[in-house]
Amino acid sequence: MVQISELRPDACVTPRAYNQLVRAIRELREAARLLPEQITGAFPIEIRRHPAGVHISLAYSERTALVELTGTLASGSNTTAKVLWYDGAWQEAETDEITIHDAIGTMEGDPGDNALVRFHRQSGQWIVWQLQC
Repeated sequence: MVQISELRPDACVTPRAYNQLVRAIRELREAARLLPEQITGAFPIEIRRHPAGVHISLAYSERTALVELTGTLASGSNTTAKVLWYDGAWQEAETDEITIHDAIGTMEGDPGDNALVRFHRQSGQWIVWQLQC
């Protein structure tokens, strides 16, 4: 990359300084043209180009879980549950219990019942989507 020094306000622009600037602009144009082809990413990396440049981040993946209630869930309330993990058979995951919420107010369950839950990013809560019938 060409290194360009700032000129003093009273300095004359020499052909050498001007040519350095031209070379630097050419290098930037070439880099900008090649940039999308040079950067690739696989999940969970997400790469987007927008007016401010190229943005690299972790892609959002929806978090869902199968849980077993450890407390009683009354309509419109919340309770605790343990996350189940599949390893040939469903078993208790080695994680802390989570608090699950009946956001709609239509679910009722007892300890030992299973439920499908999703993490709701805006509220930061695990929301019950389906409860064992």
